[in-house]
Amino acid sequence: MGTGGTPSERTSLSLGSGAFQVYDESISDRLSDLLSHYFDHPRMYCFAQDWRGVQFFILDKLTQNKPETMVYIYDPARGIAEELQPYGLLLLRIADGTILNGCALDRFAFWLQRAGLSSLDVGQCITPRVFVFLGGNEEDYDTDPRSALPYVYASLTMAAKLRDSELKDGDILTEEFFNGPN
Repeated sequence: MGTGGTPSERTSLSLGSGAFQVYDESISDRLSDLLSHYFDHPRMYCFAQDWRGVQFFILDKLTQNKPETMVYIYDPARGIAEELQPYGLLLLRIADGTILNGCALDRFAFWLQRAGLSSLDVGQCITPRVFVFLGGNEEDYDTDPRSALPYVYASLTMAAKLRDSELKDGDILTEEFFNGPN
């Protein structure tokens, strides 16, 4: 960890066998670019995820040294972003490990055991077989870990497609929805 202790000054960090992961610069840059494009905030800074692929970010990388900067999450399974807590508080929760209290460790341990793994690599996540916002079930996890980047990309793409469609709640998603123009 660097002297300032912010995630950008670190190589990757894994807590709880991968239940919470702080990205290295390479993964952070790619996910920050992806989220910045989708949310139309040019300096977003995505710095971490939990094992379910929930992304932790701030809206402006230039404010990462301000403890009051608000942290947001993007949950790819649900296709929604939410305000979480101030950056300074989150950094304390990472440093003392209490961030793991919000990581559903029992479900993570069950998945690891079922998959025959002892940990999850930084940048990997466990995803539902079908996005929840497309009718999937959060508890129906895929059997193999996948890279966060294509998972988040697919979620953002499908969420945008759904948002831009004329579908209403309760409409059936047809093959045309998935295979039609983007």
